[in-house]
Amino acid sequence: MNEKTFALALLLVLSISFAYTYTLKLQKGWNLIGLPFPSGTLPSDSECIVPKIWGYYDGNYVESDLRTSVMGFNYAGFFVYAKDKCTVVASESQSENYYGVPLSTENLDYIWERGGGALNFAKGWNFVAGFTDSPDVNDVKGGCTITNGPYYYDTFSNSWVQSDTLSEGKGYVIKVEDSCKFGFDVVAPIPPLPEMPE
Repeated sequence: MNEKTFALALLLVLSISFAYTYTLKLQKGWNLIGLPFPSGTLPSDSECIVPKIWGYYDGNYVESDLRTSVMGFNYAGFFVYAKDKCTVVASESQSENYYGVPLSTENLDYIWERGGGALNFAKGWNFVAGFTDSPDVNDVKGGCTITNGPYYYDTFSNSWVQSDTLSEGKGYVIKVEDSCKFGFDVVAPIPPLPEMPE
């Protein structure tokens, strides 16, 4: 094995060993979940879940087949349907802009430098994943004016529950007044000093 081959093999091993995983405890029925990383996969061969996911974009549910696509939800929340109470392990997929960057308040600047993913909210309802550090929504709403929510879906009671925090593993729905950047404070720059007098 030459040096170049060894270096590539080492890089592959390191990237695999540092991939983020998250264990989801699902209840029978609909589960609104959010992966705390930008792009990931659920096991498409699981006997527990229907091999589809349902995201929400432009006012409509969008169905995706787990067998034919890798999820690239970039911090969005989405529905999965569990046939029974079970546990599944979600794995991070390599994403050019976000790989290895869990959704947390510490990482928001980095995430926004790369486009923000699902944190670019449209006017109306938006689905977002919970954060690894479970912040209060008011601490991460950024320039958004929230008019309703956030809510998570409680599978036990088949109802929506309002929450003040965005906890890891859950997906949330939040209604905003206008298009905005969630988690990104749009602060006007401080005006420059006046010109020096002569």
